[in-house]
Amino acid sequence: MTNFSPQQEVLPWNTKKGKRKSGVRLELSKLREACSDQLASFEGLWGFTQALDYYPGTIFRFPFRQATSCTESALRKSKKVLNEIEAHRLLELYFDEARVSLLFLRRIKSIDFSVHGDPDSGWSVTRLESVDEDDDLFSKSVICQYTMKALSETPIRGKDKWWVAIEDLTPEVDQTPEISRRALKNVECGMAALISSTPDSHNPKATVPKVIQSRMFSTLPLPISSDLLVHVHATFLLSGDRKSLAIDEQGIHTQEAKWNRRLLQEHLPNLYLSFLENIGPQVRQRVFSFWPQEGPPKRSPAELLCCSFWQKLPQSSQRLFPKANPVLGQRRPPEQLDITQAVFDFLPQKQSEALAPLLMAMQVNLVHKIPKEVSRRLMTVPGTKSITGPMLRALFKSEQGRTCLLRVIANDATHEHILEALFDLMIPTVGNDQLNDLDGCHILPLHDGTLATLQFDDTKKVPNLQYFVASEDELKLFGFASSHLVKSNVKLMLEPVLGSGKFNLARLKLDDVKKLLELKPAVAAPNENEDKWLEDFWKYWNGNVESSLPESKIDDLGANIFRAALDGAPVYATPAKFQSLSAVVEPLMGDHKNLCDSFPELWRFDVKFMSKTLRNNEMSFNNGASFSRFIRSLRKLSGQNGIGSYVKSHLSADGLKVSSPYILRTWCRKR
Repeated sequence: MTNFSPQQEVLPWNTKKGKRKSGVRLELSKLREACSDQLASFEGLWGFTQALDYYPGTIFRFPFRQATSCTESALRKSKKVLNEIEAHRLLELYFDEARVSLLFLRRIKSIDFSVHGDPDSGWSVTRLESVDEDDDLFSKSVICQYTMKALSETPIRGKDKWWVAIEDLTPEVDQTPEISRRALKNVECGMAALISSTPDSHNPKATVPKVIQSRMFSTLPLPISSDLLVHVHATFLLSGDRKSLAIDEQGIHTQEAKWNRRLLQEHLPNLYLSFLENIGPQVRQRVFSFWPQEGPPKRSPAELLCCSFWQKLPQSSQRLFPKANPVLGQRRPPEQLDITQAVFDFLPQKQSEALAPLLMAMQVNLVHKIPKEVSRRLMTVPGTKSITGPMLRALFKSEQGRTCLLRVIANDATHEHILEALFDLMIPTVGNDQLNDLDGCHILPLHDGTLATLQFDDTKKVPNLQYFVASEDELKLFGFASSHLVKSNVKLMLEPVLGSGKFNLARLKLDDVKKLLELKPAVAAPNENEDKWLEDFWKYWNGNVESSLPESKIDDLGANIFRAALDGAPVYATPAKFQSLSAVVEPLMGDHKNLCDSFPELWRFDVKFMSKTLRNNEMSFNNGASFSRFIRSLRKLSGQNGIGSYVKSHLSADGLKVSSPYILRTWCRKR
């Protein structure tokens, strides 16, 4: 084989050794004496000189052939000539693989490639010294610094931060393949995941190279995809060309396949679980990006590994799941949960985003933002806890649930989306047996900002409902009863509860208004604000009374909802007083008004502040009901003197001449 001179050669890569457990030295002195010309081409490269008796690294030399001188070589199998240009191209392509080649190597800490005499060519990858270089660590952070040189461009530099776990195995003798017991001195498994890749380049146009797809390793990367989001390493038994991994136990590679399957189905799944537990505190929520995601290809190494991983997960006590942090960016120690502690959020994104802050505030061991495929697999794991209707109903029967929901509602101006998501999960449909389970849940949002408790009454022994769903106008009108009113914007959410008729919640009706009015504070003296409220109240009342139905009776109501005048002085009065006092509805006709003016101590109730039925029936003495009330009132005022004497004493002869023939005839009959 003819070598090029050093000036013509492409000298590929140099590897430098890190710490060594043994003091093995490369005896260059003997090689120098026997073949000095073989070392001449390395003079001055990577700190090498022929005067050295020990060189702490490895330099690979690939001698090239001229195309015209190698065509007849018996050693040549390929028609392609490996010359300087081709070697340069291949080694530049190798940069992508070199970035991950140091992950599972014990003693090699850097790999460099450059063209001799051209300092601006090639690349380098170096594993930086960590704070703790203890080789006995199961897992640790590994930082690899790279430099990619390009002609006429600023070199591209960066750092890859990895999390690497390596486990030394001591398999039983009967588990080791007979053909390899002497060769397998160090048996190990490993995994590596890229935590971050940080460019360090002053060239804004520089393109940061991407890290290669996750691979299978046997110390060095293999041309086999791991089909996972992590690199997988083990002491596999490989084919002679290191291009295939036997896992089929049939054929001539039965022993190799049996060994490889043991690694993939026992040791690597256990390592995978431990690896996720170790990397969790480093990446927190991002840990799910390293879990198995989509199903791996059939009959692949990853399929064996993943199937065993999901089988082992339910029995694992490792803390694999990051507890959700209620405050983003808050510095606090990470919390990891095992599968028995975790409460998984499998909800749709909209519901999840609405409820997560509330559940975290309640100290639920929430695990959320789980990738779709991971969620799908976790749902099938027996015994896993997740956010469900029964879980929420139990949660909000506690005072802690009430307190946290109140706090979230108070701090969120648009909290309706929280209630919508909450009620959608908690409240079953009408007719569902689980509806009764709402009994005792503190979830009724009242207008006063508090939360009421839903109470179930199947016996109907307590007919009076305590809380009512009200419209915005009703909430404004009956603000004094806000502790008994539920906002109308949750009406649709509570429809199954309302429709069942079994709880202490109902739609506000006129009959219920009487209960609300009992809560109204008394007003000492008539004023403009109270008059306005009374006007609005009677507008509401009269607007809700259907002409085809009898008006709700309010005669016994103790609230001052009537406005009257007594001897010219305005006063407020209750419907009960209206029925018991010497009172009339203020007539609209002038002569009727004059007639009323003649009798002191006669209460005269304003027609603007009463029901339309009462107003229509009694605003004129021409109506029998109105005149009857007038006569009854006069009789009460007359006392023991008799109504005739009383009327004569207050009316002149002209006053007796009332304009209404009906009144006159009635009066004459009474006389």
